[in-house]
Amino acid sequence: MLEAIAGGLITGTFYALLASGFALIFGVTRIFNLAHGDLVVLGAYVGEHLWRVAGWSPILAMPVAALPAMGLAVASRPLLARVGEPFVLRSIVLTFGASLLIQSGLQTTFTADFRLIVPPGWDHGISLLGVRVAGGRLSIAATALVILALLHLLLTRTFFGKSLRAVSLDREGAALAGINPVWVDRVALALGGGLAGAAGPLFASIQYVTPSAGIGPTLIAIILTIFGGLGSMSGLLLGGLLLGLAEGLAAWAGGAPWREITSLGLLLLLLRWRETPPTGRAGRLMRQGPSTGVRSPSLATFRWAGTGGMIVAVLLPVLAAPRDYLLYLGTMALVFSLLAESWSLPAQAGLISFGHAAFFGIGAYASALLSLRGHLSPWLSLIAAALLAALFGVVAAEVAGNLTGAYFSLATLAMAEILRVVALHWTGVTEGAWGLVGIPGLPRLPAGGLAHLVGTRATDYYAALLLLAAMCGTQAWIRRAPLGLALQAIRQGEARAAASGVDARRVKRIALAVSGLFAGGAGALHAHIFQWVDPASAFSLTLSVLPLIMAMFGGSRYLLGPVLGAVVLYLGNELLFQRLAPGGHLWLYGGAVILVILALPHGILGWVEARLEGRRGPV
Repeated sequence: MLEAIAGGLITGTFYALLASGFALIFGVTRIFNLAHGDLVVLGAYVGEHLWRVAGWSPILAMPVAALPAMGLAVASRPLLARVGEPFVLRSIVLTFGASLLIQSGLQTTFTADFRLIVPPGWDHGISLLGVRVAGGRLSIAATALVILALLHLLLTRTFFGKSLRAVSLDREGAALAGINPVWVDRVALALGGGLAGAAGPLFASIQYVTPSAGIGPTLIAIILTIFGGLGSMSGLLLGGLLLGLAEGLAAWAGGAPWREITSLGLLLLLLRWRETPPTGRAGRLMRQGPSTGVRSPSLATFRWAGTGGMIVAVLLPVLAAPRDYLLYLGTMALVFSLLAESWSLPAQAGLISFGHAAFFGIGAYASALLSLRGHLSPWLSLIAAALLAALFGVVAAEVAGNLTGAYFSLATLAMAEILRVVALHWTGVTEGAWGLVGIPGLPRLPAGGLAHLVGTRATDYYAALLLLAAMCGTQAWIRRAPLGLALQAIRQGEARAAASGVDARRVKRIALAVSGLFAGGAGALHAHIFQWVDPASAFSLTLSVLPLIMAMFGGSRYLLGPVLGAVVLYLGNELLFQRLAPGGHLWLYGGAVILVILALPHGILGWVEARLEGRRGPV
């Protein structure tokens, strides 16, 4: 236990360094940088390369590793300056797009191999007060303490640091006092990005790194920033020590899985503790939800396109036969359309979910287990799994129902990550990382003599089409019903909605339950199509954010906007982008995110409608 405590405190010191760049950038610019962990991983790869080629130690490689991360952070300033309101949520989406681009660049440059820095003698034990710890980890903790102390002096004893704190507290007042906020933003981005990159070599000496390893450092940075405040090195250090101590004791008492669950559970508790965000500009930004409402453009505008799309969708099995691959592409496009359409329902109330994979994964695993071990018909298991995912939607509303804006998004992300960890380590039920194999497929349609016309995948296709039609029909009814008005009222402000007689908690439960119902159905259908499921695919962060990307790309304000975005992005990736850049789908999705945020704030349908209205002239 003493070794667990010592190891936890040493790790917690490094956690504080890991979060310092994130806290500094958010404190000054209000940018919730989801690419922070990817900058850490970038520095880790640079440090590993210097160690492997030139024999540099992780500490010696820190200044060099800081440079590329610093450059990327500064280069993002012109893009972030064009982000509209609500700024925090849109900056979250934009930086996630940047995260995808960085991951793709790392995979292209360094491949997806696991990397680790192991300098000679780094793991040699040192006895400290009767407790044996690794000498390398003590070096990491000492380095982190020195850097945090220097940062504290920089922020409290220099004019530059006082300028940073002044802009953080009152941007307009600092400008009136002669401080240039734009210059301060650039310097804060450079310093924060440099700190993230500098932490990379130390990170690579603690654990293996891959291009997608950035989610862990990002979550740690978010936890400590919420706990310790903005730009407070002592608060970050205290939060890091407590987090490292809690993780160390949890791992000692319950095993490795409890380490991750503990940190994610602390994130949920901190979000609920801070459910009334800070006052002032930071508080206003953190509380903001989507500033635009649901759009219902005239049916005449898109009627011809919608009618043609429905005809093609219904006849696709005949048009594609006997090429099952084309029908498979159509089926998966419908599955992602269903996922994106289900995501857009709670978004009407400003509930931007970053954990939609939780519903998808619950549906996939529940249907797989019921059909494999419960010997239920795949149809019955699919329905039961969708209902279970809907029940989880009610639970999610209870856990995160009081949270708004970015806090709600982070809470859903934490819940999805907790479920992934549970699925990974609950080997008696989920088979762990191996996953469940041999899941029964859906029974084929009784096509009789027409079987040769519709191919072998017609059952999967029409099941996905039926679920999507049910989701769109439910969505259309909700938008015209009092429930739709209640969702829009909540988006404008829960206090205002309550004054109008809206029970916000009840409305959120309904919205998340319906969203979970259809997202769980998509997960169950996906499991029966591929006939296997594992934690990495079912609860993937990509599955959490892809619905957001697709919905925003097509136009989340429109009924069929998420469907259009999903079809265009999925088919564009499979038929075009994978051929031009195999394995580079992250480039496409990352670029689509940045394009939407900067150039198409209302998606493709919003752009089309604006062009049509411009031709007709003002009414």
